[in-house]
Amino acid sequence: MRVIYIFLSFYLIFQIDAKAQSKNIDKLYYAHIDKELYLPDENIWFKIYIHNPYFLDNKSTNIYVDLVDENKKVLEHQVYLTYLSSINGQVKIPNNYAFSQVNLIVYQINEQKEKINFYQKEISVLNNALIKRKDVFVNESNKDNSPLEITNKKIYIQKDANEIIVQIDNENNDLNELNFTIKGQEDTLYAKSFTIGEKKKLKIRIPKEQFTTGYYLFSFSNNSNEVIHQEWVYHLSSKHLLQPIISLDTLSFGKEGMNVWKITNLPNANMSISIVDADIPTSNKNIVSELLFNGMNNHSVNNLGNYFTNNTRMNQIAIDSIIKINQISPLPISALIDTNQNSYLTLRGKIIKTTKKDVPLPKELSVVIGSPNKKSSFIQAPVDTDGSFILNKLIFYDTVFAKGVLEKKETNDFKVELIQDTNFNTPSFDFINELSPAIQKFIVNDKSKKLIKNSYLLDSLIKKFTLQQVTVTARPELKLNNLDKIYSFGLFSSSNAYRLNVADDQFFQNCYDLGNYIISQIPGISYSNNFNTMMEFDATPFSWRGSPTSIYLDEIKVSWDVVRDIPRNNIGYIKVFRPIFLGDIQKGTGGAIVIYTKKHFDGPVQFDSKESKLLRGYFSANYFADEAIKIAEKSRQLNTTLYWEPYFVFYDDPIKDKFIRFPNNDFTKRFLIKIEGIDAKGQVLYFEKIVE
Repeated sequence: MRVIYIFLSFYLIFQIDAKAQSKNIDKLYYAHIDKELYLPDENIWFKIYIHNPYFLDNKSTNIYVDLVDENKKVLEHQVYLTYLSSINGQVKIPNNYAFSQVNLIVYQINEQKEKINFYQKEISVLNNALIKRKDVFVNESNKDNSPLEITNKKIYIQKDANEIIVQIDNENNDLNELNFTIKGQEDTLYAKSFTIGEKKKLKIRIPKEQFTTGYYLFSFSNNSNEVIHQEWVYHLSSKHLLQPIISLDTLSFGKEGMNVWKITNLPNANMSISIVDADIPTSNKNIVSELLFNGMNNHSVNNLGNYFTNNTRMNQIAIDSIIKINQISPLPISALIDTNQNSYLTLRGKIIKTTKKDVPLPKELSVVIGSPNKKSSFIQAPVDTDGSFILNKLIFYDTVFAKGVLEKKETNDFKVELIQDTNFNTPSFDFINELSPAIQKFIVNDKSKKLIKNSYLLDSLIKKFTLQQVTVTARPELKLNNLDKIYSFGLFSSSNAYRLNVADDQFFQNCYDLGNYIISQIPGISYSNNFNTMMEFDATPFSWRGSPTSIYLDEIKVSWDVVRDIPRNNIGYIKVFRPIFLGDIQKGTGGAIVIYTKKHFDGPVQFDSKESKLLRGYFSANYFADEAIKIAEKSRQLNTTLYWEPYFVFYDDPIKDKFIRFPNNDFTKRFLIKIEGIDAKGQVLYFEKIVE
């Protein structure tokens, strides 16, 4: 029995339960951006991954994104709602930006208005100020790159292929007892006391398989509980590394035409793809190195990507050397603690008495949420005894209109003030504020000079072609915009959709099958009128990219049977949202079809905006093909980003092929493709290839 007891004790000490540990794992952020060198007045297209790192989190959370200049001035403040542990969007660098770097800051805010789960990315900006700048870079080639060996003349910590070995030297017999603990970011994972006595040496072997990727604090104290040695040890595990074998074939290529590529063997993961001019400098940062290392450190380290392709002995030696050279330690625990913050935006307000009469405060207040040019919703808010009220779990998109509505008998005695506090203190972060050697080298070549020169022509080119476009397409666009104001609201007002003005479409009026009409207008969507297939697709006969497409009637989710036989003259508007549709978390990967019945008015509902307030809500990401490519077709000189797709999701999809089509510019000779992502188990992947 004693032997069994000792065995079980030993087993429990070393058997670290990953599931239990995952409850305390902090969220880390990483941003995949389309490239790392931009011009002023250019969009930075980004996708933010939230990593836990055990699974994709379906819980919605507010994520804040700031664009900050070198003087720590906030240029843009945005807030997004997460979906499948990620968000995507874009932020524009100001046209008159005069610095050589801009900083993308990603964070959450807890109830104390502190910024937590902080992530920062320095991005270079190519402009005249940058070219005139003469930075001096430190040559790091002579730095000591020897393997890390933690020592204080008594204690040595070494890494073997499968073990972490702790060796205690007790030549002077000054250690009678040793207390040894291993702590993660929050939990104590191992604790044991050793009686040394007259032993000259003590060796402790700890299996690596018991540790996940991250920092561990090795702490040693004597029998008087005096700490004699303490050191953070970084461990790289292969458990969180996904190594897909991705194939890439170029099917067609044209200097100023359309390129067609085929990507095969794609894994089940939430991924993003970018294709840029391969001459644009890159820092070799990738999702693997930044999520598993830089996100946990007190500052970022460049050119770590190649060390994280696997967890071989040589890569671990290199990472340990970098830690030693740069004296890196993990972020304080308090800086990483997550909170159960409200998952949605909150609107606060107060009813203020404007009369000296003794009149009771209203017990309830109606608040209008919407837009001055769109139909709006009335939400009832209970009023506290001091006149304050709060509305939780509001989903706002873009700028929204809000107004507290008093009853007629109360308007002379009270007024309503709405509050949305977005003024948070600037966090104490530091900027590197130096250009990488690769960018320093790039700014003196002919391509960068051409980009700078041609950037001055961009405004005039865009204005010229925009004017021509308005002349040709003004009427249908204005009609569609007006229909959008009349029918769509909130999430459904997003621009990432095909819009169909069916009321003026003679083909729609004469079309026998509504499903056939939709697929004739929308490329990429599939339709089957077979009843059994409908049942398999959760009562929808449509699919997009192999995933079922949701059906909505007047923004309420329904089955296809509800809408298939609606009389044509009763339908006023149809919107078809591209995948991924954020309104349906469970089945949004196939997009959504929204059918609107005709309204009994000709124009949008108008609300008096007097004494109302415009509130900044969630940002809706624009579609890259709708913006960047259209501009690039008119002014090819500046289009160094050729393709960007933030949501590229494969979940249990038997088809692992992806065809991508993108227009070339008139100067790119080599293309850099990056595929990054996270699978459902929390594993991270990275693929990069240059195509010439």
